Amino acid sequence: MSLEKQLLRKVGKAVHEFNMIREGDRIAVGVSGGKDSLALLDALLLLQKRSPVAFEVEAFTVEQGKFLAPIAPMQEHMDDRGVRWTYYRDDPSFQLLEEQPSTAATCAAVTAVVLSMTSPHSSVQTSSRSAIRRTTSVSHCCATPCSPAG
Repeated sequence: MSLEKQLLRKVGKAVHEFNMIREGDRIAVGVSGGKDSLALLDALLLLQKRSPVAFEVEAFTVEQGKFLAPIAPMQEHMDDRGVRWTYYRDDPSFQLLEEQPSTAATCAAVTAVVLSMTSPHSSVQTSSRSAIRRTTSVSHCCATPCSPAG
């Protein structure tokens, strides 16, 4: 059995067992550009094509000054997959990094605040890890996509 098929089987089983995705859901995937978040995104896109349940997949990135490589090439990656991607550069995080080294807890807290501030919807759910979170309406990451250059 191929790796793709094994991965899809496990993702599909977890989604079904824990009732993670329902008809009409819009799934927001936090994308850092690393292999974990991109694998999750690709797995959800494959599952979306094969699932009897209709759902949407979108991606968002909150840049806090910690990426080791430019994030702008991610736009082409998302376009190639037909994924709507929202990029947000969090200038207060960049300022905080200049003033004092940041800890993981600080980054998680700042991410939660940024997502809640930029959300046009009150159903935002956040996590300090790249994860799937159900929203009851439109995903918090998709109201107005931004350019990575901006």
